[in-house]
Amino acid sequence: MSTQTTLCGCSESKPSDTGSSEQPSESSRARDEQSVSAEELIAQEVARFRSLSGQLIELGGLDAAGATPESLRARIELIPTIIEEIDRLDRALPALLRSLPDPMPPEDIELIGRIRNTDRAMMAAGFELLSVYEEHIGEWAVTTEGVVEFDGLPEEDIRRVNTLLGVISRAAMEQGALQQEYLSRRSGDAAEPEPPGP
Repeated sequence: MSTQTTLCGCSESKPSDTGSSEQPSESSRARDEQSVSAEELIAQEVARFRSLSGQLIELGGLDAAGATPESLRARIELIPTIIEEIDRLDRALPALLRSLPDPMPPEDIELIGRIRNTDRAMMAAGFELLSVYEEHIGEWAVTTEGVVEFDGLPEEDIRRVNTLLGVISRAAMEQGALQQEYLSRRSGDAAEPEPPGP
C-alpha cells in the first residue's frame, strides 16, 4: 500500500496484508520497521508544527482585530519558536520522505520545502508587524472593513506596515497555489502507477 503524505499530516496507513502464509524475510521485516518508524517520525514532526500554528491562530494569528497587549506579546514570543520548527522540518523531512517504502519524488519534496519557505516569510513579516502593533498600541484601530488605521503614526512607519502586510498577503497566495500544485501531483500519483524508487 502506498503511503500518502500530505502537507499538514501523514496518513497512518500500514503495509497491506497480501494473505500469503510465507514468513516475511529478515530484510522485508527490517524495511517494514523502518517504514513505520519513518511514518511515525514524519507524523511527530508535522504534529509539532501544527500544534504551534494552532496556538498562534488561537491567540489571533497575524491579525490586528481583537488584539490586546497580552495577546500581541504572546504571539510575538511564539513566532520565533514557529520559525525554529520550520527550520527543523526543513532539516528532517526530506530524508524521512525519501526513506518511506514508496519514496516521495524529489520534485514533491522540493515543493514541500517551497511551501515551508512561504510559512517562514509570513512568520518573519508577522513578527515585525505584530511588534509594530505592540509598540503603537492605543494609536491604531481596526475599521469594520478590517483595515488597520493609525492615528498620528509617522508616514514611514505606515509604509512599513503596508509593506509587511503585502509580504504576508503574497506569501499566503503563493502558499495556496503551491498547496494546490502539491495536491494535484499527489492525486495524480494515486491514479497512476508510481515510479519505482531509486
